[in-house]
Amino acid sequence: AEFHLSSTDKKLIERVCQSFYDFACISVSDLKGVSRLPTLKGQITTRKSPCGEGTNSWDRFRISVHQRRFTFSVPRSVLEKFANFLKGSNVDITLKIKG
Repeated sequence: AEFHLSSTDKKLIERVCQSFYDFACISVSDLKGVSRLPTLKGQITTRKSPCGEGTNSWDRFRISVHQRRFTFSVPRSVLEKFANFLKGSNVDITLKIKG
């Protein structure tokens, strides 16, 4: 199974990963640790003027999405514990189960 965690706040995702790692070490013996995935970056450039008249002035908006991955083999009951632990963490969580 793999847990993918993603967030726009780097400090938040690091804190959540550390606390999840500490929690998971109690239940899993073969936990390999966290893998840092490449940061996704996006940019939108848009006109400031809503009507299109006037000076050509532009706004640029940027976003960075930081991603982390945990990989391990555990039974379903332990996966439910992990999901409940991460439930209120304010990061996006994706669970992939390989069978």
